[in-house]
This record gives sequence, structure tokens and C-alpha cells, in this order.
Amino acid sequence: MWWAVDGVRGVRGIRGTIVDMDDLVTRLVHRADARAAGITDDELRRDVKNKVTERVWRGVYLPTGTGAPDGSSQGRTARLDRYRATVIGAARHGGPERTASHVSTAAMQRVPLLWPDLSKVHFTSATTGKSTGRAVIHQSALEPDDIVVIDDIRVTSPARTVYDVARTGDLRRAVCALDSGLHLGATPDELAAHAQLLKRHRGVAMLRAALPLANGLSESVGESLSRLVLAENELIPTPELQVEIAVVLDGRKKPSAATTGGATRTVCCASSASSTER
Repeated sequence: MWWAVDGVRGVRGIRGTIVDMDDLVTRLVHRADARAAGITDDELRRDVKNKVTERVWRGVYLPTGTGAPDGSSQGRTARLDRYRATVIGAARHGGPERTASHVSTAAMQRVPLLWPDLSKVHFTSATTGKSTGRAVIHQSALEPDDIVVIDDIRVTSPARTVYDVARTGDLRRAVCALDSGLHLGATPDELAAHAQLLKRHRGVAMLRAALPLANGLSESVGESLSRLVLAENELIPTPELQVEIAVVLDGRKKPSAATTGGATRTVCCASSASSTER
């Protein structure tokens, strides 16, 4: 397992990144706690009506954000925080046999994805598979190493999460998810082992098609997407990633840093915020 539990309030990645949900968890208001504190249902509804809070799940409320535009960095952060709050609310009001998974766990663990659908909460359960208005339950058995805990909530491990996301989307989304997983510390062998072990799963063919295209050197979803778009043109050489380009004192880029013996090299550069959610 390449991520391990780091106390009750987060998960630590192999590169030292801590996914800390403590602030978000403490901001949530649960109806049962509010009622115990003397707050009535009418007051809860009034706060929602006045946009003081928003109901992210049945009986779970989140104070409203900054009101930043959705396209801005603050807006994207607020959107993801709302979704993470929804996942937490759904998980704490669901059955113990459910494990948060797919896009929902990627959001909890801050695994960057391309154009994620945040309209539903995803769970995996060995006993049942079904969809409701706001939740999708995938029927599948999980191995012990496939599960970690964040704030007392069972979620799939990052390796299993990336595997699940990669097999449920198109090729671009799959490669971007795998790039993110590899960049965070997963290995190609781990992902290939998941593909072999779970070869009967729906969408595993997409995963296998994406694996040879994945590259852990990609530092953002935007960079991954740019590389894939270039790869779709057979006349463009395979881009090189993380190429160092020297800059001379007058501020102009040194041409020889991107060429070898007079032959032009294709270098992939992209903004980390382009068409992505984090």
C-alpha cells in the first residue's frame, strides 16, 4: 500500500502530502447535533433559505462559501469543498458495508482528475450495486489493502481509486487519472497488477489501453491532456516532459536547450488549472 493512515484526521502520501479533512469536518453541521444544541428544524431551514448554510446531504449542512465565480481558482476550491462535504455526509449516513470510491475518493484524497463529474457520490459494496438520485453504488469486493480510513470514513486506497476512475471514463480521463496516480507514487507494476487481478471488471479494457500512455513525470492534468492531444497527431513526435530550458541573461530562452544536433524536440508545457479540478 503506497499510502498509509496517519492518525484519525488524515492520510499521508509517500511524498509526505497530508490529506487533512479536519477543517472541513468541523465546519459541517449535523441535524442531530443541532437539535441537541437547541436549534430547531425551522432555524435550519431558514439558514438554508437565507444562504447562510447549504444542505449537502440529508441532515448535513455546510456554511456557504465566499461566493467566488465557479471559473476562478477560489470557485473551483469551493466547489470541491462542497463535494467533499457531500461525500462525508453521505458516508456517515450510509451503511457500514459501503466504502467511498471512484471520483468521490479521488476528491477526498486530492488526486487531480480531468473534468470529474461531481454530481453524484460513489461507493463500492460487495453486497449490492445500485444508483439513486445522488449516489452510485458499485458492486465489487475490496481487498484489505484496497481500503484506508480518512476521518473515520472508509475510502478506497489511492491505487484502487486511480484504477477505478481509469476504467470508468474515456481514454483522456483514464490517462490523466493514471498520470496523477503515478506522479503521487504508484508504480506501473501496481496498476498492471490491479488490471490483472480484477480483469473481469467492466471497463478494464480502457485501463489496459491507457496504461502504456501513462507517464508519472506529468505534473498536472493540463500537462497530461496537452500530451495526449499532441499524441493524436501522428506527425508530432512524442513530447518530452520536464525538459529544462536554459534562459540567458537578457531573458530570452536559449534555443539549444530544446534541440539536439539541430533536430527539434517536442516539449510539453501546460497550466495546471486548465480544464481540471483538484
